[in-house]
Amino acid sequence: MSIPEREHLQEHYRKRFEYISKKYPAFEPKTVAVHLGVIRTSDMLWRVLKKHLRKFDLTPPALAVMIMLDSGETAMTMTEISRELAVTQANITGIVDTLEKRGLVERTPDPEDRRVFRIAITKEGD
Repeated sequence: MSIPEREHLQEHYRKRFEYISKKYPAFEPKTVAVHLGVIRTSDMLWRVLKKHLRKFDLTPPALAVMIMLDSGETAMTMTEISRELAVTQANITGIVDTLEKRGLVERTPDPEDRRVFRIAITKEGD
């Protein structure tokens, strides 16, 4: 990260600190600083994660789906995936569509309910 980018981020977090301190005057400054420290750390981790995932042409949500499928013992339904990740089924459908086009996951009909598909990671995705 360049020095201007760092300075911009420092200014951003300083403004957030001032805003929260004014909006919630009962909060101790240390509490606000710790809260912002957690947010800042999360922001940094998110940027690093996205940078590394670009090498694999993956998004963080796609990685979450891949990790979930890889850690499960059986294929999962779209509903199960969306519940585990606390997102809508529409979001999961788009992610799975993209992963399927790339050959990283596959959909197979559920033997007990023909309206449902089970999603599994492929050898390519493993």
